[in-house]
Amino acid sequence: MSEYERKQLLTARIRTALCGAIALFVIIAVIAVVPRAYTALFELEEAAKGLQEAAAEIDGANLPGMAEEMDKVLGEIQSLTEDGHAAVNTAAETAEAALRKIETLDVETLNRAIEDFSAVVKPLARLFGK
Repeated sequence: MSEYERKQLLTARIRTALCGAIALFVIIAVIAVVPRAYTALFELEEAAKGLQEAAAEIDGANLPGMAEEMDKVLGEIQSLTEDGHAAVNTAAETAEAALRKIETLDVETLNRAIEDFSAVVKPLARLFGK
């Protein structure tokens, strides 16, 4: 075998080894990528189904009716707020009136009345043995 033929054989072997390595790399890449791609496509299909279902729900929704219902609920909330405000005002007015009455009490007169009552009750208590 001549020098030229040996070099051709060596380059042929190198090319064959490189082609084998590339083929092995492609096979490993396909084995690694295909399951992930299949999973991603499956998840994408599920997401598309979910979007279609959501679109169908939106299409079937009675948006004007929902808006009217929301207006009605907001009106009821406003009415409850106004009722609560009125109740708080009434309670405040009642408390204020009670405080005014307490302020008008003559404590000294009340103390004297209690002392007079005590003076009347003490002899009666002694009479009944208590």
